[in-house]
Formats: sequence, structure tokens, C-alpha cells
Amino acid sequence: MLLTTGQIYEHHTFVQSSDQPLKITMAYTDVPGFPGAIPALVNDLDLEVVGPDGTIYRGNQFDAGESDPDASDSDQINNVEAVHLAEPIPGDYLVRVRARNVVQDSRLDTQAIDQDFALVISGDFPQARGGIVLLDRSEYTSPGVIKLVVLDAAKAASNTVSVLLMSTTESAGENYLLHPSGNYGAFTGSVVTVVGNAAVDAKLEIHNGDVIQAQYVDAGGSNHIDTAVARLGPPVLSGVIASVDLGVMTITWQTDEPANSIVRYSTNFTFNLSVTNSTLTTNHVVKLTNLIPGATYHFLVSSSDEAGNSATNNNAGAYFSFVAVQTPTVLLVDAYEPDDSSPVIDDGAYTNALAATGLGYSFWKVTERGSPQLADLKPFQAVIWRITDGIYYDGTNNTLSAGQQTMIQNYLNGGGSFMMSSMGILSLLGDVPFRRNVFQVRGFKLNDNPYFPCTECDEQFGVPAIQGADGDPTTTGINVTLDYNNYANIDLGDGTVLGPDFSDTFTPGTNAAPILYEPASGKVCGIRFPKTGVDSRGRVVFLSFPLDTVPANGATPNNEVILLRNILNFLVPGANGVGRIALDSSAYTVPGRVTVEVGDSDLAGLGQTQVTFSTSATNHVNITLSETPHAGLFRGFLTLVGTNAPGTNQLRVKNGDVLTANYLDVSAGSNAIATATIDTVPPIISNVSTLTDFADATISWTTSKPADSLVQFGESTLLGRTAYSGVLKTNHSVMLTGLSANRDYYFQVTSRDDAGNTTVDDNQDHFYTFHTLKAIQPPWIDNLDSGARGWTVVPGSGTDINWTLGVPANALQTNAFSPPNAWGSDLTYTPISQADTYLYSPVLDLSGASKVTLTFQDSYDFTSQDILEIAEFMISTNSATAPVSLVVFNNGTASPDWEEEAIDLTPYAGKTVQLVWHYAAFSLFGNSPASGWMIDDVSVSVPDLNSAGTIVVSKDIAQGSFSLTGPLNQSGQGLVTVISNAPPGQYVVHFGDVAFYQTPPNQTNTLAPSSSLLFLGDYTFADTNHNGISDAWEQYYFGSASASRTQATDSDSDGMSDFAEFIAGTNPTNAASRLSFLSTTIQTNGLVKLEWAAIPGRTYEVLSSTNLTVWSPVTDWLQSSGSPMSYTTTNVSRGQHLYRVQVRP
Repeated sequence: MLLTTGQIYEHHTFVQSSDQPLKITMAYTDVPGFPGAIPALVNDLDLEVVGPDGTIYRGNQFDAGESDPDASDSDQINNVEAVHLAEPIPGDYLVRVRARNVVQDSRLDTQAIDQDFALVISGDFPQARGGIVLLDRSEYTSPGVIKLVVLDAAKAASNTVSVLLMSTTESAGENYLLHPSGNYGAFTGSVVTVVGNAAVDAKLEIHNGDVIQAQYVDAGGSNHIDTAVARLGPPVLSGVIASVDLGVMTITWQTDEPANSIVRYSTNFTFNLSVTNSTLTTNHVVKLTNLIPGATYHFLVSSSDEAGNSATNNNAGAYFSFVAVQTPTVLLVDAYEPDDSSPVIDDGAYTNALAATGLGYSFWKVTERGSPQLADLKPFQAVIWRITDGIYYDGTNNTLSAGQQTMIQNYLNGGGSFMMSSMGILSLLGDVPFRRNVFQVRGFKLNDNPYFPCTECDEQFGVPAIQGADGDPTTTGINVTLDYNNYANIDLGDGTVLGPDFSDTFTPGTNAAPILYEPASGKVCGIRFPKTGVDSRGRVVFLSFPLDTVPANGATPNNEVILLRNILNFLVPGANGVGRIALDSSAYTVPGRVTVEVGDSDLAGLGQTQVTFSTSATNHVNITLSETPHAGLFRGFLTLVGTNAPGTNQLRVKNGDVLTANYLDVSAGSNAIATATIDTVPPIISNVSTLTDFADATISWTTSKPADSLVQFGESTLLGRTAYSGVLKTNHSVMLTGLSANRDYYFQVTSRDDAGNTTVDDNQDHFYTFHTLKAIQPPWIDNLDSGARGWTVVPGSGTDINWTLGVPANALQTNAFSPPNAWGSDLTYTPISQADTYLYSPVLDLSGASKVTLTFQDSYDFTSQDILEIAEFMISTNSATAPVSLVVFNNGTASPDWEEEAIDLTPYAGKTVQLVWHYAAFSLFGNSPASGWMIDDVSVSVPDLNSAGTIVVSKDIAQGSFSLTGPLNQSGQGLVTVISNAPPGQYVVHFGDVAFYQTPPNQTNTLAPSSSLLFLGDYTFADTNHNGISDAWEQYYFGSASASRTQATDSDSDGMSDFAEFIAGTNPTNAASRLSFLSTTIQTNGLVKLEWAAIPGRTYEVLSSTNLTVWSPVTDWLQSSGSPMSYTTTNVSRGQHLYRVQVRP
């Protein structure tokens, strides 16, 4: 089965019993993505299963191995998705495979861009030609209706099926005809129940306690039965109580049989308000919200059992009543459990700070009450969820289950606010939708060596201190050291202690505002969502460190109470009717736009309020704010101008002014005020310098005022790559990684202050340049007898020994393979307790190589019973990231004599690399001697580059791929591919098919030594009407190649001619399918991101103009791998620019 974007495949599966689990798995082979891309998924297919009761199960949304019902998000990461139900209810399951996004073609034998997939389903299904009969309930009353279902795929073509329905009263029963519901073998019908004597009247006569039975004979002749009972009496309601539970009015009662729960209530006996819980239970609990504190409410309760029998308890006509109380603002869900390895952290670590904020709260202790349900969260405006952060804790209260994640997402969708502060939750959750959609974590770099320091990772990076975001009302001014004394560390027993600070950093999503940073690195460790000016029903604050590490008694604002109070002011704007005001920045330039938000719960539902902006007593303007989707939160906008005649919603300002926003809170009798400065002076950039290495470079500069740091760089003046730091500082340092050795690079630097004033320094229109260091180019041989030039030893944590160059003198060797010298991790047989040491080779430039082979001699014996040893050969392509392990020499293996190791490094051809040998050991019995790992005669060989030539593969359209086979194998896309340093020999190129074009034939040719070879792919098409459009394309969309269709014809009247749509790859019969800009977005660094709809495979060029007459390209032709494509502008301080995009096939 093949699907294109937006298409859905559906399949019905009939389950006849709950005796076997139902397992549904969908899998597909995704097309290759870009190396290192996150997410790696290119085409996204999603699995959905709709149960007989309407419950939706989504692929890979599990809770303790069971599919989570009605999960809010689908899996956007994996190409294998599953739904597992341990005890599925019998009935018809609708299995859907939804093509959410198919951007690259997985099947080149079809014209469409589509993706195929496989579907496997297991469970208790009817046998061939077998069927199922089902009653819709297990109990029925009278008068009532019995709904019958027959599922029999063998009868899919039938117009009716017959079911015999009987009861104890009507023992002979009657036959009823059921009619198709779809064309897949499902049939439905209904029968009315009555009380009385048996009669042939197309009704089922029953009495209380009767057994009801439905019989169906399937296509194979087998008889199938489903049964129910008749229950004619209503449930008995008793023990009705109105009480306050955690500050929430709660109505409870009991029934003598399982039934639903309904409370009807009002202040005036109209009972026009109601709450229903459809779960069948004998112990009923209903929580009432949005009550008027102090008002007297009257209520009654009712319940209906499964059969439909209903009963009401209205206190014998007197009705029940209660006086409503004020529900606290915050619910603290405390899931903390102590472990044996850490001090007990008292509940007061949270509750004392909460009490001091002045907002009311309720306390839910999970170990006593169990996990709360959605109904428990809904009465509260904000929920703070505390989990256990102990590294030795082995329970379940250190994360959120899939069910809890869905519940919290639903709570936020209903307008709630949520906070969590934890140093372990991101790792324990994994890359799930909740982490992205609730915590707003867009990037999280894992630590491959957990608990050990990793400077380039986010996981367990460590947050020893926090620094607030300048101007942010939640955290401005905060700069405090955190206290982790209540958390356990890891003592390795050799003086090395890890932790107890295992907190994380992360990259936040676009619509989240960073509010806290780890000050040394500038990495984000706290966010609020949404940022000012962005709509969202729910609000979130997430901190990636424990809240209780913030000092309880620090000076303002460096204490837990102030931080928590400010967070709650954001989560619940205007709580308790006290107005709050916030601006989207602490500084503005001119012209500029100010976004202002006011929170005041007293005004919820009124729609509008006002704020006054001023810079003096005579210079002011009133701005009307409109209510946002978050009730009680209002937003408006002010334009700052420098003219003497400001217009509507404008205010004239000048540099140095203090902008004041004043909100009069009538109910509180006070003013809420926010201020910002007007700053129109851009930062001055000076002292631009570079420090280069083989594969990276550090660009440094200074600014006259705090500003962010952006470097745009590339191997040509088109630049094309960026590195950015959002931390505002005056001394800037940005590392550029992933560079090639011995190359020229161009760059410019940009800094933007907090007001938005931007300065670009491009060396006066000439760009700055640097040249990376020249690395060794293979072939390379080092017998290690001329010293250690270029070699580097890097000690690991707590190691007793390190790699040494010298003469071996241990239990294995007394001579090097080629005397005198070899590298060894323990050349002298030194007793050790542990070892962890890395040996880095000189930097090697593998550019121009098509095949690379490493050989070296080594000797080792890891069979000792006294010490655990392991070694691995690794490779490093970037000094800023950890090396990658290629070969592991495990404990228990040995090569006591010198032996040659050969490793294929061809996958790293073209890169700048360092070879890495890593040795680690741990003694089981104190200090033990070890011979370690020894290496000698290291060699990297490549084919003779002196005879290499150049191959050029050129196509007249960018679409379609090519594959080159011969001494060098390579595939690619695009118009022109140049392959340098290709070994001589015979090559064959195969051109891939492109829809609506005729594919060029395979071509074979021989590359002579030191010469060039051109393969030219000429894609053609038939064009009988001479309009420049492929006849096959016209036939596909219009059914014929009409002589009346010219290059100017616009069949769908969307402004693009049919010829233009042929070039662009859009649909000429759909006006919505056209080349168009989708959005322009102002980035956090002040630049503007342009996005447009793109067709995979085609190439696009962005052009710029200042007058709509002269257009200049600002990008190369860029090939699309998916939609949308984007371009981020540069040099934005140089006036207004107009942009357009052009496309070619």
C-alpha cells in the first residue's frame, strides 16, 4: 500500500474475545535522511486504532506496556509504531495508517511522492468464514433498546444477516434481520425490550433476572452466542455528603450497584448547572468548580446503571445544600519519596515557600492518595508537580507515566498552568511529545557516559548556579549558587566524586522564553511558556534543576520564595484579583513595537481593559488591550516612533527615555506598573580576532554594551552557516566547528543588544577571513621512534596512569614492535586501582581520499582475574564533541604477541579526523599491576592520489538522483556534482527516474590517470503542442495535451500559469497548490526568517531588491529535501529589503 501526504489507509479487524492480547504493528523503510539530522525521520506515517467504544489508541504511546487511551500526540520519531492491548474488548477495531508528512519518494517506480508500509496484526480473531455476534451491553432494562452487531467478513457482500434473540421469558425467541454498516462485513440492528408474556411481536419480552441470549450462525455453519441479563430495578442512592476536599467542594454518595454520577446544582433551585462522570462505580465522587465563595448552593444527585435504570436522591424534596468555599489557586502534587542514600527532603522545602507567596494552595501527597486524575487537577488554576530526583531511587515517582503526561496535556488544553522543577525528568521521559510540547524542549544533547562530566552535552551538564534573564519579570536580577547538599553523589572510591549536581541544560522551543541560565556556559536551564505576545490556553514553567536547591533565605531576589512567587504570577496572571502587568522587553529601540500583557482575574470574560503608556506627564497614550484565550489575560500593542506627530496607538520617544506602562486595578485600588528604557544606540563592535585549529575556529570580539553573538561563515562569500549565542555580554567568543583543514573561510559578526539595535561587522564589505591549519595528508606512517610530535594524551577522571611513549618493560613486552619506542598505557607494569586514558593522533586530513585504511601493531592481555580491562579504538571528527567508538577490545580477550590491526576508515574519507585509542581499567582487589594496551607502527594508507582525476556528473534538471559505480562508488542529486581525487578506472553512471521526463540511458566511460571525465544526463520529454510542458504532465492532470494550452494558460486561476506550475512542481488544478511564502518570522537574534512552500528535489534561489527593479541573488541554488524551505536574512540593519524566490526543476 502506498500513501502520499494527507492520505489514510483503513482496515477493520474483528476481535472475538479478550482472551488474547491485541497487537498491531506498522513499519516502513524510511528514505535516508541527512546525517545528524534531528529528528532523523524524513517521511512520517502514524498508526491509529479506534476501538469498538470509540477510544483512540496512537502508535507507541505506552503506559507500562499498554497503549494509552486517547493520547494527545502521535509518534514523530520512529518508523515502527505499535498498539498493544492486553485485554481488548470484543468488537470492530478500525486500524488507520495516516500519512502525516511524505516529502521524499520511497518508491521511484511510481509517479507520486509516496511511502509504502507493512502492517502486522495478532489477536483472537474469528476463523476463516467465521463470525461474531455482540450485544452492546451486559445488562438491559425495560422499556429499552438492545443493539445487535454481527461481524462476519465472509458475509461482506450480503444485504442482511439473521440473529435469533431470546430471553428466559421469551425462550423461543425471534429472528431479526441486521443490515450492513459499511462493506466490510459489519451488520447492525436493534430490538425493543418490554415487560410481559412471550409473544411474536418483533419485541423481546423480559422480566427482572432474565438471561438474554443472541445466537448467530456464521458462513461456515458455526453457532455464536453472546449473553446479557435483564435488570429492571434502579440503583439505590445513599450517604449523600457535601464536603471540602483540598479546598474543593466535593459531593459523595454510594449506590448498591455500579452506576454513573450526576450532580445538578444552582443557587436558586433551577438546577441549571450539572457535572457528570460516566464511569460506573458504587462509590461516587464529583468535584464542583467555578463556584461563588460564600454563596449557598442547592443540589441533588442521580445515577444510572449499565442497563439504563435511573434513580435520584433529592433529600426527599428538601434538596441538599452547601456553602461554597474559595478553591485555592495552586495544587501541589508531591510525588517525592526518600531513598536510603540521600537525606530526607522535607515537604516544607516546597510548602514553606508556597505559603510565603501569599497564594492559597492544596497539598496532594501521592504516596498517601495515589496519583491524581484529571478531575482532581481541573479545579485549580495552577499545578506544581514535585517528583523524586534521587540517583539511587528505584521507584516510579521520578518521572511521569504516559497516562500522567496525557492528563497534564489535557489539563493545559483546558486552560490550566503547570510547573515542574527536576534534574532527572528530561532523561527519564526520553524524546517524547510531552518533552517537546509541554516542557518546550527543542534540543537536548545526551551524555553517552552518564554521570561523568560532558561539556558539549545537555544531559547532566550541571547547574551549580542560576542567573536570571535580564528584564524578564520572572527572574530578572537573580544570580545565586544552588545548594545540592540534600542530594546523593557517586563516590568511585579513589578520591573521585561525581555529583551531586546532575542537573540538565537544554535548548528551548521557539515560543518559550528562557528565564534562567547556567552562568558559566550561558546554557538555558529554565523557561516559561508562552513568551509574552504568544497565545496559549495553558501556561508552563519548567526548570531543569531541583527547586529546593534554591536558598530558602537568600537576599531578594535570590531566594526560593521570590522565585516561586514570580513564577506563579506568570502562571496565574492576576491571581486573587490583583492586577499584574508585563512588557515583552526591558528595552526598546525606535521604531519599535511594545507588547504589553495584563493579568486580572476580576476581569475574566469582560473582553477588554486599558493601559496608559507615558514617558512624561505630557507625553502619554491610552492603549486598549483585548482578552486572550487565557481568561483574565489581556494583550495590546504600542508602536514607538521618533516623529513629532504620532498616530493612533503610537508614542513619540527618544533615546534615554523611560517608558512607563500603568494599569489601574480598580478592584484592588492600586496601580500595576512596568517600565522599560528607550535605547537607540547600536553596540560598537571592535577587536575582531580568530584562533584557528584544524577543524574548528574561535571568533572573538568586543562590544560597547551587552549584546548577543552571531557569526555567519562559509567557504565562499555566500557564507551559509551560522553559530549563535543568545547570552548578552561585552566579550564575545563563538566556536565554529565542523570545519575542514587547510581551507579559507569568510565570516562576519553580528551583535544585537536587548533593545534590538543590531550591528553587523563584515570588515567594511570585504568579510573577515581565516585559514584552518594544514593537517597531515595520508599516506602517513609513524613508527614512533622520532618523538611524539602531534600526539596528545588526555587523562580521564581519576586515572592512575596515562599513555606513555617509550620502551616497553612489562609482563607482555620488553621491546617495541619496531624498537625502540611504542605507546603504552602502562609500559612499566605499574600497580593501579583504576585507569581511564585517551591517546590522540596528530590531525589527519582525509580530503580527496576515496578509500582509507588504518593499520597498527598492538599487544594486550585482558584476561587477568584481578582487574577489569577494556580498550577501544575511536575517531574524532570535531574537537567540540566526544570521539566515536569504532572497535572495542573487551575484557577477557588477549593478543599477547604483537599483532596487526586493520580498520577501514573509508566512511570518514573527506573529513578532518584524529585517531583515538582509549584504555580503561578497574582493579577488583586494591592496586593490581597491568600491562595495559601497547601500540606501534601506525599507518594510514590511501590509493595513490597522484594519479587521481576528476569526475563531473551534470544533469539538466536538479530532480532525480544518480549512482556512480566503479573504483569509487557515489550517489547524489543536484545539477552538478564534482568528484575530485577519483581513482582511475572504468565508471558507470545510472540516472534515476523523474516523473514526466524520459530518463537518460546508463553511461560507461573510463577515467584515465590525472584526467577528467564528464557524464551528462539530458532529461527530455515529449511536447507535441510545443508549449514547453511535458505531454505526460498534461495528460496526468488534464487527460490530454491540448493544443489550446499555452505557456500563459492558468487552469486553476491561482496566478501561476500551467507552465510555471510544471516548472515549480505544483498542482495546476488546485489553486491552493502554488509557490508562495508561508511566513516571515522575527528570530530571537533579530534576523528575519522567510519560509516558503517547496517541492522536494527542486532547487530554489532567494533574491533581494530595494526597488523591485534590480534583483540580486542572496543564496546559491538550494535543493529542497522537504517543505517548507527557509532562509534567514543577514545585514538587517542596512535598510528595508524586498525578497522573492525562484524555482527550477
